[in-house]
Parts: sequence; structure tokens; C-alpha cells
Amino acid sequence: MLADSFDPKKATPSELRTQLEVAKERLIHRENEVAQLKKDLDITRTEMKQQAADLSKSSEEVNELKMQLEVAKERIQHKEERLNSKNIHLAKQKSSAKLQAFFASLLFLLATLLASFGTNMLTSASPDVKGYILVILACIAYALAAFMTIFILGEEVNL
Repeated sequence: MLADSFDPKKATPSELRTQLEVAKERLIHRENEVAQLKKDLDITRTEMKQQAADLSKSSEEVNELKMQLEVAKERIQHKEERLNSKNIHLAKQKSSAKLQAFFASLLFLLATLLASFGTNMLTSASPDVKGYILVILACIAYALAAFMTIFILGEEVNL
């Protein structure tokens, strides 16, 4: 008998018992399905809670890494600024050293010229005392140029 065309008023007691047994089997089957679905739902909820906790932890880690990245960027920027200021300072020192070296070269030239003129004055037919003064001035100029060169080299080593 089909469930759609089943009329309980016309059914015999054995048919009713059979229908009752079939309904009980269906009920047991449905209860088992509902129990299994509840278990699946509980497992899914547990998994979702775990995934939510993992997501929260991952979000915290991402935020912490972002903060560390910003701190690292600030450190790099600060170090770049310091490096740029050092480079500017070094460039100024190098240009100053070049200028000092130029003046030292001019002093060497002056010392050479003074020494030459002084020597010429002293070795001429009539020796002139001014030659001694020129030679002494040449020695002083040479010493000054030598000290300037030493100080320039000292600054270059410290750079």
C-alpha cells in the first residue's frame, strides 16, 4: 500500500501494525539522521570556533608585524637621515681639505720662490743680506705648508 492512498478507516489491524512498524523504522532512521546532523553541527561549530581563534591570532600577528615594519621603516629613515647628514659633513670636510691642500701648495710655491730669490741674492757678485731673510722666510713658509699637509692628512684619516 502506498502512503498517499492509505486510508486508516478501511485498513485492517495487520495493515495498521505494518504501517506502524514502517513509521517506527522511519522515525528511528530520522532520529539517527538528526543525531548525526547534530554531531556534524557540533563538529562544525568547534571547527569554526578554532578557525575564528586562529583568525584572531593571525590578525594579531599581522598587526604586530605591521607595527614592527613601521618601526623598522622609521629606523631606516632615521639612519638614512643621519647618513645623509654625515655625507654632507664629509663633503664639506673634503672640500675644506682640498682648499687647505691648495693653500699648502701655494705656500710650497712661495717657499720655493723665496728660497730661489734668496739664494740668488746670496750668491750674486755682491751678496745681499736680504737673501738670508728670504731664505729664512722660505723655511718658515715651507714649514707652514708641511704642517698644513700633515693636518690635512690627519683629517683624511679621521674621515
